[in-house]
Amino acid sequence: MKKWLGFIFVLLLCFPTTTSAHTKLKTATPAPNSTVTTEMRELTLTFGGRIENTSTFSVLDKAGKPMTPLTLTREEKSITGSLAKPLSNGSYTVDWNVIGEDGHVMKGSYSFTVKLPEQKAAPTPSATQPKASVSPTTQVPQKAEQSAEATSSSPVLWIAGILGLGAVASLIWLFVRRKA
Repeated sequence: MKKWLGFIFVLLLCFPTTTSAHTKLKTATPAPNSTVTTEMRELTLTFGGRIENTSTFSVLDKAGKPMTPLTLTREEKSITGSLAKPLSNGSYTVDWNVIGEDGHVMKGSYSFTVKLPEQKAAPTPSATQPKASVSPTTQVPQKAEQSAEATSSSPVLWIAGILGLGAVASLIWLFVRRKA
């Protein structure tokens, strides 16, 4: 009986660490629910733990159509997606699917909006205005460097935890009842 109680005690101590070891989205550029006002060609998702090379994400427009081509680059804890063309004004959803180093598949999504300022039309030169020479300038797109914690707790983990605790309580009840 003491061996079983010791085993159950150790099991209970180990249970919380195994359920909290899953990889979660730590930061994202652009951030969830943000509005981007600069040209957007690159998205980066950073996770709290190591992710496998098969991890992926996609960018969907308001109609649910994937934005292609999207070239993904994976690092130890992050995935960066590069688009051939910058995103136009509108709402977008990022759907991600990663496999953590513990082998568990984690999925999630978040939305953001692109709202670029309207470009003013260049005035047409008139005969009275002198012509100005225009030198080409390069604009460097700025990243929306906001971080947001993804707060997604899986109902499956909660159900498994409750069932596990119920099973342990049932075993303890059976052992106590046999002794009596």
